[in-house]
Amino acid sequence: MRPVLFLQFDGVDMGTADMVNREEFDFIRCINQYDFDNTDLNRYGGLLIPMSIDQYILQRNGKRIQQFLEAGGRVFHSGHIILPYLACLSEYKQLVPPKWRDFMVTQLMPHPVYEGYNASELSMNRGVAGFYSRGSNPPPVGARVITAIRNGTVPVDWEFDVGDGMLYVHAGNDLYHCSHDSKTVLHLFRNTVRYLGAE
Repeated sequence: MRPVLFLQFDGVDMGTADMVNREEFDFIRCINQYDFDNTDLNRYGGLLIPMSIDQYILQRNGKRIQQFLEAGGRVFHSGHIILPYLACLSEYKQLVPPKWRDFMVTQLMPHPVYEGYNASELSMNRGVAGFYSRGSNPPPVGARVITAIRNGTVPVDWEFDVGDGMLYVHAGNDLYHCSHDSKTVLHLFRNTVRYLGAE
């Protein structure tokens, strides 16, 4: 398993810290976002970017992230793209007008992140719809759309080849926190970081 860099807003929240500190995740290194400028990405195989990250930092490091991807790295980004930091990214588009049934999730293709789980089960969280996503980071031409809302017409999760690497984008809350069930959270987190660290 290749080492994975976990970029954090201001330390790791307690729920995530409990997972990261598990022995099985000893290949993950967590750093504060403000240390990212001086971090050698060549030491890592994957980069995990949660939704709370300051996108000015990502924009400032866009060229480095692009080079990381082209060299075979993998990046997983959760959240709304407000400042596109790669040429293949576009600004987030909110679902308008939203209706309750539009927030139901459709899984369009299998993917290692959802291995052993179906994304449609994330449509509701404690009886609330829309926690998974309320819009789209429009995928570039050639991207593989993995999940969608509004009857499968609005892409939410997609994967795109960049050089020898892969970019995975989820247009919503941190994917592994889209469920209130602790077993599901751990399962999705495990799948995500293993995907990032895969040879």
